[in-house]
Amino acid sequence: MATATSHNKKSSAVKRILSEARELANDSSDLYSASPLEDNMFEWHFTLRGPANTEFANGLYHGRILLPAEYPMRPPNLMLLTPNGRWELNKKICLTFTGFHEEMWQPAWGIRTALLGLQTFMTAKAEAAVGIGALDYPVQAREKLAKESRKWTCDVCAKTTLELLPDPDPEQETKQEALPDGLCVDLTAQSHKSQPSASASTSTSTSTPAAGPDAAARPIITTAATSEEPPAPVAAPTPPPPAPIAAAAPAAPTLPAPARLRPSFNAALPPHTSATQRKLSLIDNCIKALSVLVALLVVKRLI
Repeated sequence: MATATSHNKKSSAVKRILSEARELANDSSDLYSASPLEDNMFEWHFTLRGPANTEFANGLYHGRILLPAEYPMRPPNLMLLTPNGRWELNKKICLTFTGFHEEMWQPAWGIRTALLGLQTFMTAKAEAAVGIGALDYPVQAREKLAKESRKWTCDVCAKTTLELLPDPDPEQETKQEALPDGLCVDLTAQSHKSQPSASASTSTSTSTPAAGPDAAARPIITTAATSEEPPAPVAAPTPPPPAPIAAAAPAAPTLPAPARLRPSFNAALPPHTSATQRKLSLIDNCIKALSVLVALLVVKRLI
């Protein structure tokens, strides 16, 4: 077991790590084993037994635990070294109690918490089995890797996984350890996410069928039917009204009558020519005014 000779003995992280190392060294659990390296107590190696009644049940999985200098105020990072079909190798695993989610970490948790949580997350399926480093191998491939993992050897520990974590006595009943308080693992994310979609689909439908693919299909059919029935007759009559309104627009030629009463314009010219003449006269007046101002400025400069 690593010692504190190369580290600050007064550090709270060192004290906590040494305390957990002694606790796990005296732990007789056959589900896991873990200890820090001789030359670096902030790096641990562990061996974890696969969860019972799953494709990982016969597997023994070896990995690393990297502790930050601020441990236990900050969470550890875990990575697996043994091929398993659930996570990538030599890559930090994204879990709720690792460095990827520091906001969810509690200082009361420790190495044992991380090991139990990792074992529990191995059984996650479908949408729950996501995150950085996650894999989705077929069950047969995972069972094959589980059998091969028992002979896997760690180069650092120089031992096989079976030597690091021997099988328990078959006559002795294996006890399952519970997760610590505050750590909840949701392994049914797919079913939880499918329920809102089913309820939303049933709320949009007019009938009251049971949940399932039929219920999801019925709302689509009913909404398509309702969208086709009203718009077809309503949209058809709406175009005709604009046509007569547009036809009535020619009544506007009655407006030129007042323009003809004005003696200042030629009766042969259309009304819009009078407006252009006004604009041209205004432009001419503006040009004259500007020219006068320029002339005044020039005279003032010369004086």
